[in-house]
Formats: sequence, structure tokens, C-alpha cells
Amino acid sequence: MQSWTEGYVAEVDYTHGFYRELAPTHLNYVLLCKGLQAPPLDRAFTYCELGCGQGNTTNLLAAANPQGDFYATDFNPSHIVHAQTLAREIGLKNIHFFDDSFQDFADRAELPDFDFITLHGVFSWISPENRQQIVNFIRKKLKVGGVVYLSYNAMPGWSAFLGMRELIQAQVLSQSGPITKRFDLALNFAKAIAEQEAIYFKSQPAALDRLQQISTMSRNYLVHEYCNRHFTPLFHREVVELLDEAKASFLVSAHLGDQMEHFRLQPNQLQTLQTIEDPVLRETLRDVYTNQSFRRDIFGRGTVPLASLAQRDRLDQQTFALTLRSPQIPKEYPCPVATVHLDAEPFKTIIAGLSERPHTMAELAQQLPKLAWRDLHLSLAIAVDGGWAMPVVPQAAVKATRETCHRFNRAIARRALTENKIQLLAAPLVGSGIAVDQTILLFLESMWRKTPGPELAFETYKRMGLKLQKNGETVESDAENLQLLKTSWEQFQSQTGPWLKSLQIL
Repeated sequence: MQSWTEGYVAEVDYTHGFYRELAPTHLNYVLLCKGLQAPPLDRAFTYCELGCGQGNTTNLLAAANPQGDFYATDFNPSHIVHAQTLAREIGLKNIHFFDDSFQDFADRAELPDFDFITLHGVFSWISPENRQQIVNFIRKKLKVGGVVYLSYNAMPGWSAFLGMRELIQAQVLSQSGPITKRFDLALNFAKAIAEQEAIYFKSQPAALDRLQQISTMSRNYLVHEYCNRHFTPLFHREVVELLDEAKASFLVSAHLGDQMEHFRLQPNQLQTLQTIEDPVLRETLRDVYTNQSFRRDIFGRGTVPLASLAQRDRLDQQTFALTLRSPQIPKEYPCPVATVHLDAEPFKTIIAGLSERPHTMAELAQQLPKLAWRDLHLSLAIAVDGGWAMPVVPQAAVKATRETCHRFNRAIARRALTENKIQLLAAPLVGSGIAVDQTILLFLESMWRKTPGPELAFETYKRMGLKLQKNGETVESDAENLQLLKTSWEQFQSQTGPWLKSLQIL
């Protein structure tokens, strides 16, 4: 009898991450940048995540978009128990979790058709049969005008790592015991083989670099990335051909950086790319130029192009907000061809403006009268791609969202008293999530409890056996740990708190 896992790792739970590319606000902004119509968010919509893992992304998006009706499935029951527990704790009424296979999920009579169907990573981790079930699901359940977000491990970038991955997986399968322990043994085994000057590692230095890099990464993530038996990195063309069966056409990469080709490609490469009319060949060539190893693609069923003036009007009216505090914004936006310096114009003016309050693109244009419209649009796309700004949802949606986001954030802050797994907050202003550290969560909990922030954080860390770091070194004494927290509390009150208020989290 075949196991219900079908070769997929179920011995350890997946990580507790949040993936902002799955947010409807992000998807719609990317489509707008491409000049494409997207499902409207100022009215009721339906959303589905396939392979939702712990459900943190779906729960947050349901809290930040109460006008949406959210459905999600993951065939690991432990993941769904966590997701359902959090949803009940928040009091969400617009989310529905299932532990179905993709085929069983598609057969549920209560499922609506969907405006958004999303999958993060799972497509290249499962068997061909399950990939076909996903295609069948999309064909059956995606609305006309709906969009699909699908990310996957990609070729040709993964080609250099396949030998290393096979070596690790073969070693894991040859052993018994807890899979994380077997993975550590396999990792050490692969390092030992590399040190013996195996020709594979000498001919693939990128694999050797990756081997060193993953040594410090979460084992819960790595066993899924390296130990699923059906792991298959895919070429863009293969995915396009599969989604064509579902009547879903490729629209654009959800990675905004891929639209900024002059930052990613050499002039001669860009010149060649611009001669290519076939969209599949064009994406394949770009993947070869950039050695793409992970793609984030958006597909659609019948998406309509916007007239150029309509696109420009909508972009002018789009409001943006800072989602990092100004001091945290990096000085550079690295690109393969050129580095963009964020401490120079026009970014200095954009950051200064958004630090005061959210601005529309048209308002920023008034502050930068000499900057061409296209260059301002590109600068804001860089800000969103870099993760330090996000598009703002309509004001009416913000008002409706505050209560559900507050309940989400209260639940996450309470959990910070006993665990440090989920470190994010729902931001009503952007209909999405922002990453924060556990100290901020504990300070928020202390505010809502009306208790001293540094003392609550100190007692929590002490109870959990955790200590702070200063200049890269662990601080041992209780007195110094408490003093560091008092300093952080002052910064929270003067800087972090006002920033959270600007996002309407407080």
C-alpha cells in the first residue's frame, strides 16, 4: 500500500515563513506594472493556497483582507492543526483549512471558483502525478480573469546543484533514525567527499559554495528542499506547457526585478533579448543569461491589457508606504549588471517623503519635478522589490481591516511569550505582512497588557533560556541583558512605535 506522503517529507514540519509575493496587493501591483488588468480588491474576492504549510501566510492575508474568502490545503495534518488553531485564536471567519490531497480538494462541492490561486515552491517538490492534479485543479477552479501565482525551483540554475543534492539524499535514504539527524550526517558526508577533491565539486564550484551556505540554514526547510523523492527543478517552458492545459497563460514574473532588464543584463544580452518575440523563448533566454534557479511566475485566464493611459493613471494614483524604518533601508540595491545607490536621488527624496506619510506616485512626482515619469515608476518598483516599500490598499479597505489585523497581531504577540516561531505582523495599510523580531512582539504585548516592556521581554527570554547579543557576541549577565532591552524599549517608543502607527498596526 502506498504511503499517504507519496515520497514527500512529512517527518518534520515546514518552516513558519511569510511570503509577501502571495499577497493580492503585491500580485496586483506587479500586474499593473506590466499593464495588465487584475482581480479588483475593493470588493469580495476568493483566494486559494495549495500546499499552505503552517498556514501563516494564508491566515495573515485573510486577516489583512477581510473582504476576501480564503481557502487553503496542505496534506500534512500537523500543518493544518497549527493553521486552524491560529485561525480560531484570531477569530477569523473568512478562512477554511483542509488536509486534502489536491485531487480530493478539487472534488469538494463547497469550494467556490477562485480569483487567486497560489502555490509557493511545492510545484517542484511533488510527483508528476500531483503536478497534474494541480493543473487539473486550476483548470476546474480558476475564474475567467483570475490569476495564478506559482513559484518553483528552476533550471538551468539548479543544474549545478543536482549532483550535490543527489549525494545528500542518497545518504539520508541509506540511514535510519530522525530525518534531521540523518540530514546532518549526510551534510557532513558531502563535505568530506568535497574535501577529497571529487571532480564534481571541482568542476562545480557553485555546488561547493551552496554546500557551505546551507550548513547554517533551517533543517526543517532543508529536509523538504533536499529529501523529497520527487524533487524536480523545471524549465519555464515545461511549466508553461502544463499550465496551458489549464487554460492559464503566462503573464509576467512576480519578481519585479525581472522587469528591470537593463539592470540585470549586459547591453549585448539585452539587445539580443529584444529581438525575441516568442514569450517562452524570451523567458528561457533570460533564465540562461541570469542562471535562474528559482522562478516566481504569474499566469492568468483571459487577463486584459490596460490601455497605456489607463495604466499610467492607475500608477499615478497608487499610494506607497514604507515597510522598513528609514534607518533599516540598505544603502544599495544590488543588480547583476549595476548597483543602484539608495542614498542618492531620487531615492533620498522618496524615502524622506514616505518617512513622513504614505504618498501617491503623483505626489512624489511633484517633489521630483525633473525626474522622468518612467524613472520614478522604476524607482518605486525597486522600492517594492527591495522590500522597503509596499503599495497601499484603498482607504475604505484599511478601515475594514484594522480589527482583524489587530486580532492577528494580538495572537502573534501572545505567542511570543512562549515561542519564537512566528515573527511577523499584519499591516492594515498594505493588506500584507511585515517581518519583526521577537523583542518588538514582546514590547507590543507589554503595551497591550499595560506592563513594563523591558521587564516582560527580559523575563520571557530568561524563561526560554535565550540571551541577547551585542556586537556579535552573546551577553551573559542578567543586568546587561536587561539594560540592552531598556535601550531597545527607548528606540521602540521613539522610532518603531511611530512607524507601526504609520502602517496602522498601532
